[in-house]
Amino acid sequence: MERKPAPGKSRATKKPAAVTSGTAILLCGEFSEENAHACNRRHSRLPHGPGHTVGPRQATRDDQLVFLGDYIDRGPASRQVSLKQSCSTIFLRGNHEEMILMARKNPTKSHNWQSCGGLETLISYEANHQAIGITHSESHWEFCERNASFFETKTDIFVHGRVDPELDMKEQSEWVLLWQSFPQLRQPHRSGKRVVCGHTVQNSGKPVNTGFAVCLDTGAAYGNWLTCLDSISGKYWQANEEGKIREGEL
Repeated sequence: MERKPAPGKSRATKKPAAVTSGTAILLCGEFSEENAHACNRRHSRLPHGPGHTVGPRQATRDDQLVFLGDYIDRGPASRQVSLKQSCSTIFLRGNHEEMILMARKNPTKSHNWQSCGGLETLISYEANHQAIGITHSESHWEFCERNASFFETKTDIFVHGRVDPELDMKEQSEWVLLWQSFPQLRQPHRSGKRVVCGHTVQNSGKPVNTGFAVCLDTGAAYGNWLTCLDSISGKYWQANEEGKIREGEL
């Protein structure tokens, strides 16, 4: 979710997740899911792995699931969301993963993280505000650390916040990729690829499509809809805490 960032800007140091070989992504479907924000119950209602129905068919191991970051904070189930991995998956970093990593390295930044939903994460791990160093199991820290900042296919760029349209992806700053908002992306990326992102809440409850960019954050952390997009067909599915599911098309 969009919040005031921690001070400072830095160049991206993480490489994008590797694009799988062959044509499985382009031919069999690619699903992007917006911010889960520790809302595990709602999260589990959308397609995650083989055997889960996605519109008229079932997801298979040939499908690529791309998650756009912010798996933790705000909701009550950060610990459980972090454990959910199935099918062929790409987990991108959100600004909330960035905040918890910064708080781990520098305890003086812990208050900023906790004020942005980190307190709920501590509670889910049955830890107190002084226990940031032992909040996660080592595997959960590794999960946060290995998340890439962006992911590219032949047609799309997936990212949490947005991109600088005038820079190649290897030149992008973490500040832009994780923290900046969707309205700041006012023109197509120089590559010609569409940008798919989360981070900026759409109060309408529906994804926004500008033609050169799509925002999928439909406010799941605030009791609204969690959105999953088939980036090839343009169809999307949404679930809420009441167990309702609806679908639409960009």
